[in-house]
Amino acid sequence: MWAPGQGGSSTPVRPWDQAFCQYIADATGRRVSAGPVEATAVGNAMIQLKALGAFPDEGAQRELLRRSFQIQCYEPKETKVWDRMYAKYREIVKR
Repeated sequence: MWAPGQGGSSTPVRPWDQAFCQYIADATGRRVSAGPVEATAVGNAMIQLKALGAFPDEGAQRELLRRSFQIQCYEPKETKVWDRMYAKYREIVKR
C-alpha cells in the first residue's frame, strides 16, 4: 500500500505522519510505503511521462521512484489490537 506524502518539499517527516502510516499498516495488516514528500506533484509527472511513452511498463516507473526518492516502509505490528477494535465496531453497528 502506498501512503501519501506530507506535502511541502522541505517539510521533515513529523512524528504524527509516521504514526498515521504505522496505524494504516496495523489496521490493514499490510506493509505501507510512504514517500516522496511531494507525492501529488511526482504522481502527476509520472502520469504525464507514461502518457508520452517514456516508460515501457509500470515496473519501470516504480524503479525510477525507488531510485529517486527515499521511501519509508512500515510493517504491520499491532494487528491484533486493530482486529479486536474492528470486531467491537461490527458488534455496535449490528444493533
